[in-house]
Amino acid sequence: MKNTKTFLTLAMTSLIIGIFFSNVSFAENTKPNNTYQEMEFIQTFKGKNKAFVLQTLGQPTKKSKPVKPSNADSIVGQSNGP
Repeated sequence: MKNTKTFLTLAMTSLIIGIFFSNVSFAENTKPNNTYQEMEFIQTFKGKNKAFVLQTLGQPTKKSKPVKPSNADSIVGQSNGP
């Protein structure tokens, strides 16, 4: 009985440690997020097509478009100065 309990404890511990280290190794295999400096970004992507940019950077997380205020057309072009 004591050997069975020791075996089960050892098996569970090994399983938990194995799961932990397998998750760490999977995390290392994911594509790293790059942070570009301004000039590095321009040099890398200047003149490239959309397919190349999407392949390199991946899909954007946010795809919202800016919303134009309803009175924007009347304000644009007005001069506020003398």
